Amino acid sequence: MLHPAIGQTVDETAAIQGHHIRFATVDLAASPTDIRSQLLLLCESPLQSLGS
Repeated sequence: MLHPAIGQTVDETAAIQGHHIRFATVDLAASPTDIRSQLLLLCESPLQSLGS
């Protein structure tokens, strides 16, 4: 789930009923270049394995 950042950034994962879900924020007040960079970083970094 992707949400706009409000004062701080969040990038967390959780296991819900056996499914890994990622919750992340993007600072929409940033420049378009920075927003693009934030989104690309989220796409590049894999989900952390939970409970391994």
